[in-house]
Amino acid sequence: MTSRTRKSVRRSIRRNAVPAAVLTAVLTGMAAGQSLADTPAADGTGGTATTPVTLSAATSAPDSPHTAIPGFLLERGRYLGFDVPDATVGTSPLGINSRGDVVGKYNAGTTGSGPGANEHGFVRDRGGRYTRIDLPGVRATTPFKMNDYGHIVGAYSLTTGRVGDDDRRRGFLLRGGQFIRLDVPGAMYTQAHAINNRDQVVGEYQDATGAFRAFLWEKGTFTTLDVPGSVGATAIDIDDHGRILGGRIDSTGTIHGFLLQRGRYTSFDALGQENTLPLGMNDDGAIVGIAFADPATPPRYGFRAASVTGPFTELNFPGSPGTSPTDINNRGQIVGSYARVADAAPPASTTRSSSAHSSIGQSSAAQSTISQRSAGASSTPVRAE
Repeated sequence: MTSRTRKSVRRSIRRNAVPAAVLTAVLTGMAAGQSLADTPAADGTGGTATTPVTLSAATSAPDSPHTAIPGFLLERGRYLGFDVPDATVGTSPLGINSRGDVVGKYNAGTTGSGPGANEHGFVRDRGGRYTRIDLPGVRATTPFKMNDYGHIVGAYSLTTGRVGDDDRRRGFLLRGGQFIRLDVPGAMYTQAHAINNRDQVVGEYQDATGAFRAFLWEKGTFTTLDVPGSVGATAIDIDDHGRILGGRIDSTGTIHGFLLQRGRYTSFDALGQENTLPLGMNDDGAIVGIAFADPATPPRYGFRAASVTGPFTELNFPGSPGTSPTDINNRGQIVGSYARVADAAPPASTTRSSSAHSSIGQSSAAQSTISQRSAGASSTPVRAE
């Protein structure tokens, strides 16, 4: 890479610090995130490590929303709001498997971020029983998704009470009672976002230059996904067919959704908004996520669609000024978070729909580029020891 090219890349990273922070803030919870463009470098340990983990006993509790930002379950047109019993700031369901088990995080502290944050992971089974997840020796745990076998992936922090506040957070896989650390070698941070029933894991890391990169982890090997036309990207979900859903940042700082299927990238936008961030997908290709005009300010509009080609329908928890759907399972159940307080302007309308467009992967030139890039994967995958 020439000196001129390096300077151009650094300018792009600084220019896109805000949208990149939005990606991180949404994926690590509802609280505001920080700019990651000037994060200091760290020596990643790479590889994996295993440690036995004992989860707390499951406890039953009534589904009674009591925080400013509770979670919700949408099933057959009915919304059910809920909070983890000892949550004080908010509950953030982030994934739901085909059994109906919900996984996510909650904050039992006094503030959404900073010294007052106190995050724990949780599983809410289909019977409404809660199990707390605290990885051994860590300050904060954020599980993102869980497959049908109960294998869980996420991120953790050793130093902060909120995972998103830690610029050196690390990814994990919790499988069969064993904690496996997932660190992209040399990365400033790594977070694992989703796992399918084949134990393929996708997520995001920040490399030594400050760039945000999407990855696929399979059988101990990390593969970087180079999304065409992007200066930053994150892989958010993967289904049992191996299709990967994610978000990408273009050279103007705008966030778009993308789907990687059989080596072909399709970019899409929802609800006529400037920015689109998909957050979950099922095996039928149905997706949920959020769309918004300004990465730094509300409102954000929740949406669902039968596929990335639309049409897109807005999702609003009744009476809420802000709804963020985060996952959809094969039964069509949807989970997410919503605001109970009027801290954001309500959406201008309660029904929006639009068709997606595919700006990548439709033209012959784009197809040629993707083919030359070997389905967007890096040419030298890194094997974890």
